[in-house]
Amino acid sequence: MLNEYWSSGNQPQAPQFSQTPSNFNQPIYAGFWIRFLAYNIDVILVLAIMILLGFGIQILIPDSKAFIVNNKETILSLGVLVYFIVFMSLFGATPGKRLLKLKVLRNNFTKLSFSRVLLREFIGRIIASLILISYIAVGLTKRKRGLHDLIADTVVLRPSPPGKLEMPLIILLFFSPLIGLAIMLFLTIYRPSMVSNQTSEANIQSVSLTPSQESKGFGDFIKQLPSVKTEPGLRSEDYNARNVTSEFMYAALRYQAQKNTFPWINNPSSISLSSTEITESINKLIQDNDLKNNFVSINSNIFPDIFLTSTQNAISVCFQPKSQTLQSDPETKYNITGGLQNGCPSSNQSNTLCYYCLASNTLK
Repeated sequence: MLNEYWSSGNQPQAPQFSQTPSNFNQPIYAGFWIRFLAYNIDVILVLAIMILLGFGIQILIPDSKAFIVNNKETILSLGVLVYFIVFMSLFGATPGKRLLKLKVLRNNFTKLSFSRVLLREFIGRIIASLILISYIAVGLTKRKRGLHDLIADTVVLRPSPPGKLEMPLIILLFFSPLIGLAIMLFLTIYRPSMVSNQTSEANIQSVSLTPSQESKGFGDFIKQLPSVKTEPGLRSEDYNARNVTSEFMYAALRYQAQKNTFPWINNPSSISLSSTEITESINKLIQDNDLKNNFVSINSNIFPDIFLTSTQNAISVCFQPKSQTLQSDPETKYNITGGLQNGCPSSNQSNTLCYYCLASNTLK
């Protein structure tokens, strides 16, 4: 009797008539939605497992990051395959199915062999994935079987018929990840604009450290920066240039604090970030995770307008403002190498000598 399976855990046998048809335990097949929910639970678990394994492998083998990134689709596909085969072989159900009390058996209600698990989860799913209607068939056929079930001669059973609240709960659980995804997309789209109103419009003034301040370290240098204030008169070119200037400056300082040297070999003097030498230095900063991977792709159009000057003990990063607001800013008082320039700041747009600079002594 099938009921004996759910209550005792013994291997269920094919249902049989004992005396009258009323004594026959009719099997209850799991329908499309509850199986779809179980599958989504499994997908979330697989992704979590793969992400944790990926981080663990990168910690143990740092050089594996490039391989994982370049082969992530293949690795994920293999991870999903192993996940389903292992759990189906050991328990006859994945964690998602077990959570919803579903069980996969042969058509005669006996346990699946390993070869049948391979047939169902590997060959059957590959064929079924090519014919998407095969999954929809689960909700249309009498015994709730998809193409992969037909290929492996399997059925998916549940211990009791669906209750009145099952479908609303399934819908709620199914759409919860979608709601979460929508919130994440909303934050992804609108967060940059919120950050732009704060960090992008920050009045990042030029900072020079005294010898007594140099010994405090990079963390204390950050604390020296002025508070945030907005400047609606700035043009987008100045927003972007000032952001790139500060981001590159801090990345170079972090690199120097860790390795006691800047990423460039020679001391540059008023060299633009688009130069070959500085481009190679930017790649070093990206490799050391001091700059984001997309730093070049999203900012390369600004690089020709930003100039780097560095000695063994000092560094300055400068750009020439486009907007009148920043041209007349008290901190636009430098020349292209970061030295003070007479007649600056100046709101005269024909003045090409005034630069906005972020400068600091080398931290020791």
